[in-house]
Amino acid sequence: MKNWIGLLLVIWLSGCATLPPDSQHADLTPELLQAYEAHSEQLGQFDNWRASGKLAFISPEQRQSSRVNWRHSAAETHILLTNTLGVTLLEASQNVDGASMTVDGEHYQGQSLADLIAQLSGYRAPFDAMNRWLTGYADLKTINDVSLDSNGYLLGFSQYLPSWGMWRVEYNGYYPATDEQPALPSQITLKHPNLTLKLAISRWQSQ
Repeated sequence: MKNWIGLLLVIWLSGCATLPPDSQHADLTPELLQAYEAHSEQLGQFDNWRASGKLAFISPEQRQSSRVNWRHSAAETHILLTNTLGVTLLEASQNVDGASMTVDGEHYQGQSLADLIAQLSGYRAPFDAMNRWLTGYADLKTINDVSLDSNGYLLGFSQYLPSWGMWRVEYNGYYPATDEQPALPSQITLKHPNLTLKLAISRWQSQ
C-alpha cells in the first residue's frame, strides 16, 4: 500500500510542450517582477481546473510511476491514479466535509488528505500548497531562491512551510497562454529531503 500511496505525493515525465520563448534564467528586474505579478494575477483567477499526465515518485528505496488526473476547485480536490491499462490504482478527494481515499479496494476516511496519507503511509505532503504550485503560482513574499524566465514565469523557488519543512519547486516547461487560460506548467519537479516528486502534464482544462 505504501508504494501506491506514495505515488499520490508526486508531481514529470515527457510531454510535447516546450519552454516559452526566451525562457532562460533572467535577472529579477522591476520590469520582470511586474510581469510575474501580472501572470500571478491570472493564475489566481484560474482556480477551477483539471490537469492530466504522468507522474513519478522517487525515493532512495524505490521509483514508481503512474498516470494521473488531478482536478481542483474551491469546493474539492480530486486525484485519480491509473496504470497504463486504465485500471484505477488509487482515488482520493478532499472537501469541506473531510477526505476520502480508495486504494486496493479498501476505503478510508479522514479529516484531510494530508492527514489521511500520513496515517496510512507515513508520507507527509502539503496538498493545499501543491494545488497552487501545480499551476506555477507562489507568493513572492513567502518564497526564497526565486528564478524567473524572461516572460516572468517561475522557473524555481524554495519555500519553507510550517509543519512541512523546506520544499524546492522547479518548472521545466510551460504551455503558452490561450484565450481560455494563462501560461501553465508542463513539467514540474518537487524536492524534499529523500523524496523527489515529478509530474509531466499533457493537458490542462478549465472547468
